[in-house]
Amino acid sequence: MKIYSNPTNGELHITMGHAPLSEDAEYKIFSVVGQVVMEGTLKNNTINVSPLANGMYFLKIDGKIVRFVKQ
Repeated sequence: MKIYSNPTNGELHITMGHAPLSEDAEYKIFSVVGQVVMEGTLKNNTINVSPLANGMYFLKIDGKIVRFVKQ
């Protein structure tokens, strides 16, 4: 799984390489202390993270986890 723009101040765009993401894939975003700070269903392979405070987070989709920074 790859995400861009990273760091971001608005939207994360997600790609899964050769395997397509399902349109109803569920995601969770965790803080560095493991607290779920956002969750939902993926729409158009994009997640709006602008409501989050600046910092480092972890995005989990389909059992895969990636780190990103919100500025």
